[in-house]
Formats: sequence, C-alpha cells, structure tokens
Amino acid sequence: MKFSIPGSPFQKIWQSSRFSKWFMQSLGVKQFHKLLAGFEDKGAQAVCTFAYSEGPGHEPIVFQGRTKGKIVEARGPTDFGWDACFEYEGQTYAEMAKVEKNKISHRGKALAKLTEWLNAHTE
Repeated sequence: MKFSIPGSPFQKIWQSSRFSKWFMQSLGVKQFHKLLAGFEDKGAQAVCTFAYSEGPGHEPIVFQGRTKGKIVEARGPTDFGWDACFEYEGQTYAEMAKVEKNKISHRGKALAKLTEWLNAHTE
C-alpha cells in the first residue's frame, strides 16, 4: 500500500510503505495534518496495489485502487493507521461505517478488481 501526497515535499517518503508506517508511528495521526500547514492544497490520494501471478515464469497481473481525498485534522477513532486524518467527501475513513468505507476505499477498489478477475478466470 502507498499513501501519496502529490506535490508534497514528503511524497518520496510515502512511496514505500515501510517508511510510511514508521513515519506515522513516530509522528502520530493527530499531528500528521500539521505537515501540510504551509500548503494551500491538502489533497491526497490513498493507493493500494494487489498483484497475482500463476507462479514462476508468469508475469504478475496488477490490480490497483485509488481514492482521492484530503488531509485533515484527525476525526474519529485513531486506532487504525491514518484513517482519522484522510477525508473523503466530508468524512474521514475513521468516521465511516466499515461497510461504507470498504465500498470507496483504495483497498476495497483494488480487492474488487482482483475478485472480478479471479471470478472471470477460475472454474
């Protein structure tokens, strides 16, 4: 999973999930929005990528989901990553019911693409 802030000086940090997890743990979700205090554009996008391969020698098939939103001051429970500071259409991921979040989230979109492909290519 990647979390990117297009145009942000921190964009390169977020290109690797191994750094984003450490970064969020160190900074804390309640402080994250302050990184963008000097920027007018708080737009962000969450990206999830699944890949499937039939095994060695087979090219992987990539399924990607993206959700555009913006970074806001934390709202809702802060117990799951950056959900409390990523807002989509007026609600943070943390404020959404799990069923609703899964319909619009980057993970949900990527998983839906993978599931559709598997259903079409398996007996």
